[in-house]
Amino acid sequence: MIEMIHKLIEKIWNTEEIPNDWNMALICPIHKKDDKKEYRLKPLAENIIGDYQGGFRKNKSTIDQIFIIRQLAQKTWEFDQELHTLFVDFKKAYDSINRECICKIVEHFLLEKVIRMMNISPDEGVKLDGTSISILAYADDIVLLGNNINTMKSMCERLITAAKRVGLQINQEKTEYMEISRQPEEFLKVGPYRFKNVPQFKYLGSMITQSNNMEYEILKRIQMGNKCYYAMDNLFKSRILSKTLKLQIYTTLIKCIVLYGAQCWTVRRSDESKLRVFERKILRRIYGPCRDLQTGEWRKRHNEELHHLYNRPDIVKEIKRRRLEWAGHVWRKPDALTKTVLQENPRGKIPLGRPRMRWEDCVRKDVAVSLPEEDWHMLAQNRERWRQ
Repeated sequence: MIEMIHKLIEKIWNTEEIPNDWNMALICPIHKKDDKKEYRLKPLAENIIGDYQGGFRKNKSTIDQIFIIRQLAQKTWEFDQELHTLFVDFKKAYDSINRECICKIVEHFLLEKVIRMMNISPDEGVKLDGTSISILAYADDIVLLGNNINTMKSMCERLITAAKRVGLQINQEKTEYMEISRQPEEFLKVGPYRFKNVPQFKYLGSMITQSNNMEYEILKRIQMGNKCYYAMDNLFKSRILSKTLKLQIYTTLIKCIVLYGAQCWTVRRSDESKLRVFERKILRRIYGPCRDLQTGEWRKRHNEELHHLYNRPDIVKEIKRRRLEWAGHVWRKPDALTKTVLQENPRGKIPLGRPRMRWEDCVRKDVAVSLPEEDWHMLAQNRERWRQ
């Protein structure tokens, strides 16, 4: 069987053609109420997979899941609630599955089967105004969510039991527990497992911290951008490559690394300053020094000179553009978890003192620059006007 699958994949790779059967999907006609002759087509797989799953699905990406986690962290902190998260990793998931029941489970999808066997009730998970979110998944990356440690223990116990039935086992070394609250617990103990409470966790490439501090994530992205930049330092030093080509390397490689997940960021002025310093460092390398007209000596280019030469929006304006684009996308998406976590709030009281800047505050501020009296929710409904 393995040899046959290998030959098939090898043939597809060499010919760059996929079998016709792979282009087929089981489609179910969903008739409308008024006229049975009118209907919409919907793949049956969408009915099997829950809204919690964001992996390899149309109109969903890692940004959806990151945005949900960040919004839950922001709002539970603001309303003085607890957010318990368990980032689950299975030990050798593809090697330990029970082969005897694999065919039946594949028909209903393995992860979906495990989650259904957990029997999660609507009262569990993180409670918002009218919704409860207890689990998120991207492919086989699972996050359990709870608003207290007892709920988290109960869900984890059922996950362990359900996974064991299909031959899956939780990897204690790689499974991380994190509580976002003002007084976090030291660890989570469930049966034989003991998960230490970590101060931060890298979820789908984005750093989530125990205090929901965006500064740490931005510093990490800048570090990754620097690592990529210094790895290609010879290209930026080269006199053979044109400045245009070097700019393309920066915008398509380095800048994309730094701005991964920037749609979900709540950026402060100090963060904006660090991002601009990072970008100007690379632009100075690309454009090189210049002679001072008065002294005749070589000097670094001033910020205004770099802005004039670059002649395009800087990295902070790019973050704002992406954030506005994402805000419109989320608001026009009915019945999506991303819109739910943006609209609804947890039950609780806001502590005394000035609250932290919210993500939605950043969106309002960005919109107010050009349209100070407009409600961004109304503007976002009109796609064409929002893009303008």
